[in-house]
Amino acid sequence: MYGRSLGSAAATYTATRHPVAGLILESPFTNAAEMARDAYRILPRFILRLSLDNLGRMKQVRCPVLLFHGTDDQLVPVRMGMQVAAAAAGPVEVVLIQASGHNETYEAGGESYRRKVAQFVR
Repeated sequence: MYGRSLGSAAATYTATRHPVAGLILESPFTNAAEMARDAYRILPRFILRLSLDNLGRMKQVRCPVLLFHGTDDQLVPVRMGMQVAAAAAGPVEVVLIQASGHNETYEAGGESYRRKVAQFVR
């Protein structure tokens, strides 16, 4: 299961409802309310009513997790990714992509990123 940014909420939700072999998260946020406070001051109110709570759901995720986050992410701060990782009930590997913003982790991570994913899915 893979989820990136806002899609990380769908991935963590699925991982708590269905058996998954592993979960790959890229630039995950903690929850919608915190994102609204930190980054999305113009976030539409309907999104705040959605149950977008990666932090709460990770406490139920027992499968292995591979988490990527850019150290220069200005949209979803790296501290959120670290909080999500710390909340997981199962094993987590965090890969910080140096000098990478929110939308460039795959490209900035290069071969190392792709190798980590390949190792994880085997």
